[in-house]
Amino acid sequence: MRSIVLALVSLVALVTFALDCVGCGYHAVYGGEARERLRPSLGTVTISDAVAADEVLAGAREALAREGALGGAGDPKLVLEVTRIDETADSISAQGGVASARGLTVAVVGRGLVQDGAQPNATRDTGDMRATVTRATPGDVRADAFAHDDAVRAAAHRLGRKIALRALGEPVTSEDGEGRLP
Repeated sequence: MRSIVLALVSLVALVTFALDCVGCGYHAVYGGEARERLRPSLGTVTISDAVAADEVLAGAREALAREGALGGAGDPKLVLEVTRIDETADSISAQGGVASARGLTVAVVGRGLVQDGAQPNATRDTGDMRATVTRATPGDVRADAFAHDDAVRAAAHRLGRKIALRALGEPVTSEDGEGRLP
């Protein structure tokens, strides 16, 4: 009798172990292998700020690497196009009879095109996307120039991350606001 109970317990343990190994097919939505690997590169750049264009590329590389989707030579290409930089005064004050901006919003606009292999036409397009950075305006002209350049670089880097995530199929808004923020 004891040997029958021991055999049944062993059989149940073996069946449980086998079912645990096979599993039910459940997997985490944000875990595991990336669906596709992309190789980012710069395409058409219509702005004069080369550093901002490089920051878009760096932001895309960073996001793809973070998602485990940074590709190499044989992978589809993510072509990054940077179309414009917008600046908007957020608030204006009068200093010595002269109006000056007290806050400034800098936005970088661009898009991403996914090209598969030797096909020159894009298989997917992210559409125009926009990333913004708002900053206070320092009183010193030299400090303002440095702060402006930093804001443009930060917005461009963020735009690259947004384009890369959108190209991977992640839910990212085309303009800053709600949704997954890179």
